[in-house]
Amino acid sequence: MEKLYIHLNFLRKVAVVMLLVFTTFYLLLMFLNQNDNQEIAKNIEKFNQSEILFKSDNNKQDIAEIKENIEKVKEKEEIISENKENQTISKEVTVKENINLDIKEEIIENSYQPLETTDKLNKLGTIEIPIIDLNLAVFEGKPFVNTKNKTDVMIYGAVTNKQNQVMGKGNYVLASHIMSNSDLLFTNVNQLEKGDTIILKDSENTYKYTVYNGFIVSKDETWILNDIKDYSILTLYTCYDDNTQSPENRVVIRAVLTDIN
Repeated sequence: MEKLYIHLNFLRKVAVVMLLVFTTFYLLLMFLNQNDNQEIAKNIEKFNQSEILFKSDNNKQDIAEIKENIEKVKEKEEIISENKENQTISKEVTVKENINLDIKEEIIENSYQPLETTDKLNKLGTIEIPIIDLNLAVFEGKPFVNTKNKTDVMIYGAVTNKQNQVMGKGNYVLASHIMSNSDLLFTNVNQLEKGDTIILKDSENTYKYTVYNGFIVSKDETWILNDIKDYSILTLYTCYDDNTQSPENRVVIRAVLTDIN
């Protein structure tokens, strides 16, 4: 009986020591992670406040054409609405610019060319999402990720994915990371709902997009990068948080261009 007591007492001491070791290790990881998040937040703020060095891709004629296309979408939807008996457009799916958010996408296949990977921080503009308090720099280029001696551009903001992307035209695609700190990068974009506002800015113009859809795809579904017929849209995508190191799925947010100034 005495031997059993001694053995149990020994096991208790071992358990206490192991608990202390694991607790110390966990707290150390939390401390390091907090420091990493603070460093990332500082860099995000630095690049967000930095000057946009690249001139807008849109000149006055381009802006006029973009505005004309927005008006054409409105006119088209008004005609469709008038031709449908007893049709009323719900306020829940129509923004104040009178663009219906119940968009049926017609994908234009193979309408993009992917960018080469880069670690250059070429700031094209900014993205703002007021409802989730997001404000990030927009960089050009497909980033290097998990590669030694290369900068992961997405750790500083949002990045483009296609060649010749122009704000306000076609399908403007942006990607970024999710973080343990929900206030950083694209971690909270999964909270966006139909009708929420997303704002892009380049050196001269402001582009207002309105969310019309959100869904999840596998990481290999590149069709989301294609343009769609009749609409200028914005696509945001990021990893779907499944508590793994390398998530297999992506959260996708679609928004339609509703105003420009």
